[in-house]
Amino acid sequence: MIPKYAVPRLVSACCLLFVLNLSHATVVRMDFAIGNQPDKQIFIEMLDLPFPDGAPQTVANFLRYIEYTDPATSQVIRRYDNTLIHRSVADFVIQGGGFTYIPVPGNENLARDLAPVVIDQTPNGQDKTVPNEFAAVRSNVRGTIAMAKVDGDPDSATSQWFINIGDNTNLDSQNGGFTVFGRVIGMTADNAGTTVADEIAALAAVDIRAVDPAFSALSSLPLFGYNQGDPVPVVDSTNLVRLKRVTVVEPVQPSVLDFGVTLLNSTSPAQTVTVQNLTDSAFTVSALTADLLAAPFSLSSETCSGATLLPLQTCTLFITFTPTEAGVKSASFNITTDSPALPSLPVSVTGTGAPQAPTVSFSPPLGPTLEFGSLGPGQDDRTLELTISNLGIDTLTIDARPFSGTGTDNLALNNPCAALATGESCTLSITFSHLLTAIETAAQLEILTNDPTAPRSVIQIAGFTSSDNDGISDLIEAAVSASGDGNLDGIADVLQDSVASLPDTFGRYITLAADPGMKLAGVQAITSPAPDTTPRLASGSLDFRHGFIAFQLNEVPVGGAATVTLYLPEGETATHYFKFGRLPSDIIVRDPVVGVIARPPHWYDFSFDGRTGAEIQGNRIILHFRDGERGDDDLTANGSITDPGGPALASASGSSGGGGGGCSLSQNAGRGNRLPVDLILLLVGMLVLRLFRQHRPSY
Repeated sequence: MIPKYAVPRLVSACCLLFVLNLSHATVVRMDFAIGNQPDKQIFIEMLDLPFPDGAPQTVANFLRYIEYTDPATSQVIRRYDNTLIHRSVADFVIQGGGFTYIPVPGNENLARDLAPVVIDQTPNGQDKTVPNEFAAVRSNVRGTIAMAKVDGDPDSATSQWFINIGDNTNLDSQNGGFTVFGRVIGMTADNAGTTVADEIAALAAVDIRAVDPAFSALSSLPLFGYNQGDPVPVVDSTNLVRLKRVTVVEPVQPSVLDFGVTLLNSTSPAQTVTVQNLTDSAFTVSALTADLLAAPFSLSSETCSGATLLPLQTCTLFITFTPTEAGVKSASFNITTDSPALPSLPVSVTGTGAPQAPTVSFSPPLGPTLEFGSLGPGQDDRTLELTISNLGIDTLTIDARPFSGTGTDNLALNNPCAALATGESCTLSITFSHLLTAIETAAQLEILTNDPTAPRSVIQIAGFTSSDNDGISDLIEAAVSASGDGNLDGIADVLQDSVASLPDTFGRYITLAADPGMKLAGVQAITSPAPDTTPRLASGSLDFRHGFIAFQLNEVPVGGAATVTLYLPEGETATHYFKFGRLPSDIIVRDPVVGVIARPPHWYDFSFDGRTGAEIQGNRIILHFRDGERGDDDLTANGSITDPGGPALASASGSSGGGGGGCSLSQNAGRGNRLPVDLILLLVGMLVLRLFRQHRPSY
């Protein structure tokens, strides 16, 4: 409640300092219906500066009542729309935000349809209030907007607000001070009686509390067309002051123009950009030159160049789009002014040029194969999406045919795409499931359209099931031998998640066998983990006749030991096993805050040192690991070991040994141990952060 007292119309200069702030603040527009007159607007600049110059919590509360999206339902809630000015006291205030009224056309009933504004609730069901943010630099002078509250409770503001019609500085010392959180643009001491707020305040107010119990709070209700002393009229939308809508506005409307789809070599209808002076001072718009926009956009006409705009005045620009090429085109420009608060107003424009005929577009673009990779039992289905768009003018028709090929039972198609108008898109999804074991999917999806340039598109789809989740297809593992047992332990490899068999990069089968209880994952044969560097010896060359192998070993005891045995084809052997990664000696910093910082990965000979490394026994290579030590690239004891590598045969002659089909890698110094400048800078930054966190003061 706001009491009225006689106050002097003298305001100290210090109380007006906040009005002079030059930063562009949030501005809201209130659209009022005063009786049955055309709508009128009040623009309010929010004081969303930090306290004490602003009232940030109060502004946030006010904006939340303007519009709020419920996170649970995604419903947009606008609680100030269709509210009333329910209180008016001459030369003092007009007050709103307390009651809604949505009339039923032809059957209006104020008592039936009057309802209090919904107020936020705390978790225990009490009204949620805003802490008082009064400050002397934000005084209750003419043209300011402040929050109403309960007598004797400074922190009781919720939804109700009031506009000061006069200089009500006495409110600064009552009930902890009434929090001013905005000001009406253009409403000053020099224009008393001329603004929309003044027009509302000039209406005669009537006490209708005796008419109906529902009107117990309406002791000073302003009514259009009512004269003081007349009998109480029927109160409805023809004489109430209704706040139809409150919106946040910008000085440029819109600041983003989208011309949509326009036929090639034709000009779109002009779109309008409106510039509005949302400040209390006049400003001048700079000259707009002919090269403000580049083709295919153009400024067809405008009223802004050199125009001086008084507060709330507007000027307009008219922009067209004439595409000569298909596809999306974009541009941006700035409208500059001499206003310190609004020196530059950015505008962006976009449009799509399109031919007349329907034109299909796929995103991502169709590639050679849509790869699902491996999927094992218990793993979630995998879904890949394909967006289909019509970049033409005419309607695009789409017909996705049934899958063909092998393993199609593992695939499901969700196709909502049948016909797309110009500029429309739809998303087609393909789901890969682990339904059948030992089935490798090599399928095709045919999409037919009426695009004359692309009537038929074929999507190749690949995926495979891996019963042991090691990343190798069951069919591939089963083909290692007649029994599907690459390590000859009497159990088929597809049934063991610690064993994986696969062809190397030259098609010859190799087998990996980890300690029982540990799990191999992501097993694959690769050409090289670092193609621009190669392992080196003091003399001779290295023949990596089996390429390289990458895998991840999981379920390792944290910090514990693990072995993986690599079985080469019968009759094959190696002299070295090289790995690509980092060694404990590469660590520069190990810190609980910044983590591990080390030199870049490099090649190293993973020879056995009694603790870690490779023991070569004919065609068997036993890889000894310790979690977090040499051989584990992340150098962290975390129960997982990852490090690509490969067996090599050294040749003193400088050429590869026999066996054919191998790849001989010559000596190369590479970039292994050099520390790049960017890593040094990162290290310095991390150390500074560490020192700061250790020595910063506590508050």
